[in-house]
Amino acid sequence: MATQREIPAILKLYELMVWTLNHTARFPRHHHYSLGNRIEATLLDLLDVLIEARYQRENTASLDRANVLLERVPGVAGLDDPCR
Repeated sequence: MATQREIPAILKLYELMVWTLNHTARFPRHHHYSLGNRIEATLLDLLDVLIEARYQRENTASLDRANVLLERVPGVAGLDDPCR
């Protein structure tokens, strides 16, 4: 259950991470270990930045960093299926 301190972006990111892990697990081995791992690592970095922003008074820099990380995720740009 969500508490008052939970940020909706963190909850949505968690849902995206669960979907991504299930999706990248179906990549062929050579794509999973390159593209899949990079997507997963970027999402984990994004989670770290959002958690840091949650506890900062001035969180603009952290949220800017989160925006950059989100744009790096190939899945967001529609490049998530290397099998096409």
